[in-house]
Amino acid sequence: MDEPNINGFRILGAELKRRLLAPVPHVTFWAYLLVGVIGFGGLAVWGELGIYIAGLIKGGASVDHLKVSMVTFFPALVGSVAVQLVFEEAGRDKRMMAFAITMGGIFCVLGLILTFDPDLADWFAMLIATLSCLASVFVWWIANGFNPAFTDKLNLDAPLGGPVSQAPSGSLTNFRT
Repeated sequence: MDEPNINGFRILGAELKRRLLAPVPHVTFWAYLLVGVIGFGGLAVWGELGIYIAGLIKGGASVDHLKVSMVTFFPALVGSVAVQLVFEEAGRDKRMMAFAITMGGIFCVLGLILTFDPDLADWFAMLIATLSCLASVFVWWIANGFNPAFTDKLNLDAPLGGPVSQAPSGSLTNFRT
């Protein structure tokens, strides 16, 4: 049973810190983050950024398409990560589930505001979209900090075919040289 004066924010903060630091030494985590999440996940953003830069060089750049690609990137990333965290933590850690639901809600509302508020200056919308994209990668990081698929653990039994206490499979009966 939980203590009556428990500080859930302190426990959540400690969990977020553990999830932030756990994947740092794992090459697999970094490869997936850079290639999968930022590279392929942000492909529309990178394409529109290239078009925007080409427009700047030619003198007819519009930030509209770049803004749309960024505003669709971060809610999609955080939304999928929020669902992932809720499924993974169901019945185990209500604080992480609350964190996931809160992040999903915040980023969804932020995306809607950036999409539908015509009075936002382009520079301000792009600043918020850029910060939101970075923050969404941070939320992905937290959600996958303990994901065993992204760790570089070595299976020391692999070269041996299993534990040495296990009897080898097969038979040498009738084996001739």
